[in-house]
Amino acid sequence: MPLVLFCRFFGWVFARLPESCAKVTCVLLGDLIYFLPGRRSRRRAGLVNLSYAFPGQSEAWRRKICRESCRRLVELTLYVLVTPHLPAERIRRVIGISPEAAEEIKRHLANKQGGVAIIPHITLFEAMNCLPALVPETKGFGAVYRPFKNQHFNDWVKSTRARWGVRLLSRKEGFIEAMSLVRGGGWIGILFDQNAGNSGSLITLFGRTASATDLPGLICKRFQAPGLMVWPERTGFWRSVIRHEALTPSDQAVDYTIASNRWLERYLSSSDGRASDWMWTHRRWGHGKNLEDRFNLKVKKDLRPAFSPDGTIRRGTRYWFWLPADPSEAAELKPLLAHLRTVRPDCAFTLLGSAAVLETFRASGLAEEFLPLPQGWPKEFFASLALLYPDTVFVLDPSPAAARLAGLTEADFILGFALPGGKKPKGLTHAHPRETTPSTPVARLKLWRGYFEQWGLEKDS
Repeated sequence: MPLVLFCRFFGWVFARLPESCAKVTCVLLGDLIYFLPGRRSRRRAGLVNLSYAFPGQSEAWRRKICRESCRRLVELTLYVLVTPHLPAERIRRVIGISPEAAEEIKRHLANKQGGVAIIPHITLFEAMNCLPALVPETKGFGAVYRPFKNQHFNDWVKSTRARWGVRLLSRKEGFIEAMSLVRGGGWIGILFDQNAGNSGSLITLFGRTASATDLPGLICKRFQAPGLMVWPERTGFWRSVIRHEALTPSDQAVDYTIASNRWLERYLSSSDGRASDWMWTHRRWGHGKNLEDRFNLKVKKDLRPAFSPDGTIRRGTRYWFWLPADPSEAAELKPLLAHLRTVRPDCAFTLLGSAAVLETFRASGLAEEFLPLPQGWPKEFFASLALLYPDTVFVLDPSPAAARLAGLTEADFILGFALPGGKKPKGLTHAHPRETTPSTPVARLKLWRGYFEQWGLEKDS
């Protein structure tokens, strides 16, 4: 209840203040979010995601987009708080709908043909809740939403979103009701670009593995219903115009999953303004981010080959391996690394080590990149590696110095070996037990195998 009162109060205040006050608030709070440091910060998450999506752009460009995206995250938050206090005439002034989109929706409704509005999670996506205020024929338009754990806050959010006649359907229990709505000639709106976890299909989004919902395609296939990309195009602060783009009809549900995510890639790549409008600081690529998923990615349906011209899975996610200092010991890892590449065909391997160690691997085909470590291991060098945004660093050099310097890469996971007694060295996020130093190839292979099994590799039978 205190949270609801807080939201109502600040929404009421900002609805009565000059709009410039809200703009300044978005700049100040957005910049605060952007500049907060830390491996798990929103800034780091946004820059990592942008580095995958736009590798050809400069670091300065990606920082500009990330900073603006943080500001628009606050703009979205204030929009949600303020709109319940705005009169209908003001809503119609700041939110519009293109004549083409209105005509398309009316045409389907006149024919009593239900359909699916496939909506991206952009700054003003909440404007879709005002659709019945713009096109009265859409009253009863359904929207699938993720319920909040706080019941009082959840009830408040539902009441504000349903103000204009939208029906809110819980993502947990609303599947049957969504089907019934479309069967009866109604329309359902679904956010399609959020992490679908283990229940979704694996896709390649901007060259990187993600989990996507199949729900829009399943509904379209079952009822032979049209699927429309529908989005509020931001035209200014709190201002948008709802637009649409029809997807090619298909009798295969996966075609809608593929087409909608390819549309998103094109849309976000079309201009700086559109790129800034997406929630880059969210963990869209969060599937497979558990520790045990490093080499055990759960798959319900794998659509990734469809995103490549030659049907192969693109190696995008950055896995780094800091090899042992001894060249002969490092060479013993080759069969295991070859196996790891088959387990994670979506990961690009980078090998780190001395020039002598890397020389034995260059013709092996076991890595996409090789990163020679300079003599003396200068701290500045490793700090600069943070701008290459590795996902996981596997520290196979057991020295405490290697663990400490690997920590400067700011990767999500930095996985190495524990010190004698089980203590985790500084710099690592997780450590594998290593009580003794193995002296034979068989003993080293057993240690390394156990190390990778801790991160999800299937146990050797």
